[in-house]
Amino acid sequence: MSATELRKQISMFLPISDWRRLRLEAAQQGIPITELCRRWMEPEVERLRQRSVPDAMPMGHSGS
Repeated sequence: MSATELRKQISMFLPISDWRRLRLEAAQQGIPITELCRRWMEPEVERLRQRSVPDAMPMGHSGS
């Protein structure tokens, strides 16, 4: 991802019990939950980058 590339935020709903587990894991690693999730997601995002055409989905498309 280039430094000037636009960015989008994502969010997801989890059961509170799972959120607490994430929070505890992040605290044990001394990082925010967002960083923990980013680290976990990065290998799959990179895999998608390698196989995808850049900007393949037009803006405004929900993807569902």
